[in-house]
Amino acid sequence: MYETEIHVVGNVVDVPRHNRTANGSVTNFRMASTSRRWDEEAKSFVDGATLWIDVACWGELGGNVARSIAKGDPVLVVGNLL
Repeated sequence: MYETEIHVVGNVVDVPRHNRTANGSVTNFRMASTSRRWDEEAKSFVDGATLWIDVACWGELGGNVARSIAKGDPVLVVGNLL
C-alpha cells in the first residue's frame, strides 16, 4: 500500500516470455537503462552506468505485454521493487 513507485526508461534486451503458473499468467523480460550526460570538455554526450532490471508483468497486463513488445523496443516501466 505504501510502496515507493519507480519509473524506468530503457530498452527490452531479451524476448518476453509468457508463462502460466498456479497463481495465474506472467510475462518476464529483462531491460536495460543507460544514463547519458553532456560532457562540456568533449562537447558530446557520454554514456554512464547501465541499470539492468528483470521485469515481471502479471495477469492481463502480462498478456498485453507479451503481444505488444519485442527485443530492442523502447519501454517505460512503472512498478515497485521486490
